[in-house]
Amino acid sequence: MKHEFFDRGNPPEKVYRGFVRRVKPGEDVHCTVVSPVFWNCHVHWMGRTVPCPRDRGHCIHCKTAIPRKYLGYLYVRNESNGKYEHLELPLDASHDLLDAIGKEMDLRGVRFHAKRRGGKKTGIVFDLKARLEQVAPGFELPSDKAPDEILGYLWQINAAKLHLWGGNDLPPQGEVA
Repeated sequence: MKHEFFDRGNPPEKVYRGFVRRVKPGEDVHCTVVSPVFWNCHVHWMGRTVPCPRDRGHCIHCKTAIPRKYLGYLYVRNESNGKYEHLELPLDASHDLLDAIGKEMDLRGVRFHAKRRGGKKTGIVFDLKARLEQVAPGFELPSDKAPDEILGYLWQINAAKLHLWGGNDLPPQGEVA
C-alpha cells in the first residue's frame, strides 16, 4: 500500500517556487528582463522582511512608526546561469533603471549588467546592452511571473495576502516610508 505523502520513508519532493536574486557587493548580474513592468511592494524590517499593505492605515507596523521601504521585482533570465529568477531592486536602483531606459518604455526584452560596487549599502550600477529583439530576433521569452509564490514562501505568509502591484509608478526617489 502506497502512502499519500511518503514513498518508502522518503519525504515528498521539494517544490521549486523560484529564486530571488539580490545584487551582492562585487557581483555582476547579467539579465534579460521578462517582466513588462516592475512588481512593487513595501516592506518593514523586523529582524526579517515583513510585507506592508498598500493602505498604511491597516498596517500595525506603520502605526507604530516602524520604517517602511520599497522593493521592486523583475522576472528576469539570468544570463550567467540560464535560469529564470526574480531580481529584487531597492527604490533608488529601480528609479535608476527606469531613468536609463525611459519610464514609458516596456521593460520586457531589456538587457543589462547590474553591479554593486563597494558594500551592501552602495548603489547598483546598470550597464545597458542592446535589447533582446536586436541581438536575438525571434527568441521567445516566457510569460511574466509574479513573485508572490516565492515571496509568500520566504516571508512565511499566504501569497494571497501579499500586496504587490504591477507598474512603473514608483514612489518618489529618496522616499523612506
